[in-house]
Amino acid sequence: MDSGPRTPLFRPRAYFESNGFPLRPALAAFAAAAVAFFVAVVATTALLVGRVEDAPAFAALLPPLIGTVLLAVVGWVIAVLLVAVLADAFLGDRSRVGPALTVATWATALGALTSILGFALTASTLGATSGTSADALRTTLSGVSLGSIAIGFVVAGWQTYVYAQGFAVLYDTDTLATGALGFLVAYGGLLLGLI
Repeated sequence: MDSGPRTPLFRPRAYFESNGFPLRPALAAFAAAAVAFFVAVVATTALLVGRVEDAPAFAALLPPLIGTVLLAVVGWVIAVLLVAVLADAFLGDRSRVGPALTVATWATALGALTSILGFALTASTLGATSGTSADALRTTLSGVSLGSIAIGFVVAGWQTYVYAQGFAVLYDTDTLATGALGFLVAYGGLLLGLI
């Protein structure tokens, strides 16, 4: 019986050392993150529509929501491919793009937590009262909250950890170089998301 971890989310070095770099579980985690993101977007929108007195009907908002989620998933796929290519260019011998793709997919799937928890935070800040106007809602949601920034920093740190440990196993190197790359990717993505 395999005693290694089932995912690399908490012990990435042990996971990748014992399991190698299978892409299928990483893709499953990525798909689960995309589904969770979609559910969070739809649930938050349904909650907002129920609380805002001059909101459009939920059915009218569904097509743009689906488009938003698809755009986010396409962005995640581009990020995964970019990270895998960057890791191979800076750390490897350009023959390990497949395994680098696995590490990047796991770490990128974690990024969905920032959005999911951000939606939960948004929903909780609106309170339980209904009858809020759309203008009041726009004012409430227009800024970036300290809570969402804190969530983003924690998740980016977690992503950095997965990148650093996974790439260190893959390229048989220390975590200083892999951690630097992971830091740049994770926190760079966070900063781009805040813009």
